[in-house]
Amino acid sequence: MAGRFGKRQTPSIKYLVYSPKFHFDNDEQDYIGGQFWDGRAVDLKDQVHFPMLNAAEMNNATKADIVARVSNGPSAVRIRAIYGDNVFSNPDQAFDAIADAIATYESSSEVSPFTSKYDYYLKGRATLTASELRGLSLFKGKAVCNNCHLADPSADGTPPMFTDFTYDNIGLPRNPNNRFYSMPPALNPDGAAFADIGLEQTTHRTDDAGRFKVPTLRNIAVTGPYFHNGDMTSLTQAVQFYNKRDLGSFGAPEFPATMNREELGNLHLTDDEVADIVSFLNTLTDGYNPSTPSIAHA
Repeated sequence: MAGRFGKRQTPSIKYLVYSPKFHFDNDEQDYIGGQFWDGRAVDLKDQVHFPMLNAAEMNNATKADIVARVSNGPSAVRIRAIYGDNVFSNPDQAFDAIADAIATYESSSEVSPFTSKYDYYLKGRATLTASELRGLSLFKGKAVCNNCHLADPSADGTPPMFTDFTYDNIGLPRNPNNRFYSMPPALNPDGAAFADIGLEQTTHRTDDAGRFKVPTLRNIAVTGPYFHNGDMTSLTQAVQFYNKRDLGSFGAPEFPATMNREELGNLHLTDDEVADIVSFLNTLTDGYNPSTPSIAHA
């Protein structure tokens, strides 16, 4: 809705179909999967429900309102053909069909095409530049990005998702430019005092305060700003946050008690190494054509 702002940066819908259903993993003793930054939707179909009824997004009052619009719109014929002539006779049934149709599209190869330069590199159909190769080596090594943003194909041959679908508190500061703070009480009753508790909102465990889903890095070069609150505006700034978080270069963490202190914060990366990591991250953008590759810069 024009003039209304949500509390979080919108995550990309690409590759969300590969996220497992939200669940507690007994081996990891932690929550994995689901949709949204806080895992509140179990799967893609569940995820579709939320924005359609969210006052800051599509602002439909009820499921029946949505069904009425769709039943009188251009998609109605196709929905009847797929879900039955009487699909719109029951609002709950019709809403479920609409959600299923959207989730089916979001599960398609159009949304998750695996057409990045890195995908073609893994197939032996593209060559990474010297800078990109150095960035890949750092990604898997010194920068420890690969601990959460897995860069290798899975055992069954599925291309890498660049996420392990877990949740983490990386120690982000508040974003003072988040316009959600100034939204009216109907949207944000806490005003400027609002604090986004993340996964805790779903699990109701205080140990999960400030933890958010590890996002895929696929298409990361074209989906800024970065992190759940959009606090970082460039890839270089985002990588430097992981590199120098604990050196006073950034604001105080919003939830220090649950912050990950082991895998980031002082990685000792040089500016040239950060640039190489950013160069590698740019190879994760879909739409690369190995037949007509762009001019490479080492």
